[in-house]
Amino acid sequence: MKRTPMGRVAAVVNSGLERLGFTISKLPGRNTLARHLQEALREGRIECVIDVGAHHGEFGSLLRSLGYKGRIVSFEPSAEAYGCIGPVCAADGNWEVHRLCAGAFDGTAELLRFQAAEFNSLHAPSTFGEASWLSSHLEPGGTEAIAIRRLDTLLPELGIDAANTRLYLKIDTQGHDLQVLAGASGILPSVPQFQMELSALCLYEGTPNMEEVIASCRTLGFLPQAIHPVWSNGPERPILEWDCVFRRVAGRFLVSEQRPTSSQTTV
Repeated sequence: MKRTPMGRVAAVVNSGLERLGFTISKLPGRNTLARHLQEALREGRIECVIDVGAHHGEFGSLLRSLGYKGRIVSFEPSAEAYGCIGPVCAADGNWEVHRLCAGAFDGTAELLRFQAAEFNSLHAPSTFGEASWLSSHLEPGGTEAIAIRRLDTLLPELGIDAANTRLYLKIDTQGHDLQVLAGASGILPSVPQFQMELSALCLYEGTPNMEEVIASCRTLGFLPQAIHPVWSNGPERPILEWDCVFRRVAGRFLVSEQRPTSSQTTV
């Protein structure tokens, strides 16, 4: 394709900036997850992204498309998905992947595989999940033994000094997200923002809904900054899952407002 004069100028400018370590990226739409992510990376001066539940590397690829050039450390327990993301990371040079699951303890567990690999989970489908329009994705596909590690004990082994590194944490574990946070208690002070999925209607047995997750994150000092829909089945049906970006906030915002009772109300 023949470039216009402005196109040639842009190419020269981009080339020069890339040699200096900068990249110009098209700004995503204002109210998109990508836009909030781009702002979080920039404003937080993020040096390392921890990608828990990497699947085939979709999130890491999104980071690169947004111009992020820092270190990415991905974790993916499924052998099939790990085999797919491995070559992508190797070609990147500053992106690594480890075959394990982040959790609340160091040990092993059994991963349940489903027809759609992105739904693999440590939890069995709920009654709702089996009856929902996503039920075909949740058809059993076997199990596999996986390793589980706490992030706050694992990251030092990977050369990450959490106390002196600006981290962004992304969690996508199909119902296991709060356990990941429980195992990351030692690094959360270095995490200004993190993102995870919220379920309005839980697809997996024994997993928390969005209200319970938000309440748990509040006790850790984080409140939602942005929420974006993930799964829906038409405008007349509820959105099942949301991507939520949580931000650390000052203590005064974590205190529930005390509304006066009728006996305290004066006329």
